[in-house]
Amino acid sequence: MVSFSQSNAGMPRAHLVAVPALALVVAVSTGCTQQAPSIPDPTTPSVTTTKAVYPLKVQRGCVEACAANDNLTVQSDGGVIAQVKGRQVECTLDDATLAKINDAAVGIQPDPPPTFGQPLPPPPTGDPKAVQVWFRSGNGSMDQTAPAYAAVRPLLDQLLADVNAPEGQRKICT
Repeated sequence: MVSFSQSNAGMPRAHLVAVPALALVVAVSTGCTQQAPSIPDPTTPSVTTTKAVYPLKVQRGCVEACAANDNLTVQSDGGVIAQVKGRQVECTLDDATLAKINDAAVGIQPDPPPTFGQPLPPPPTGDPKAVQVWFRSGNGSMDQTAPAYAAVRPLLDQLLADVNAPEGQRKICT
């Protein structure tokens, strides 16, 4: 620090200017030592999973009367409530199965608004007595010819088998 003598009374004292300047240098250098926050790499895949619109519905039946008439509701936590053979069954899906069913249900699009006075389309088999399985989410249903439906159909079949089986014989919904 430089100091002037009293004989230079007309000039500003350097040490009065040096102290605030020194404080500014310390403050700036302290702030510069902190690391900037890391920015996530956009190429890293996200770990979040898109959620389907719950509850999901699985229904098995026919366009015309038939013996099969099962209605299942799948909740977002894996809980299943089923109406089968005139009784209510409750069970819980394992996490892996719930994740696969959720992934398929994400692809379900809302159904178009109904056209009044128009007959319902025939089932994919063309036989109104053929047993069909419908998969619904929110206000939509998955077309049974969609690739995503074909991928989830074995799980839906096993889920329907589980809710119709005795509790000790269930595989994915216990």
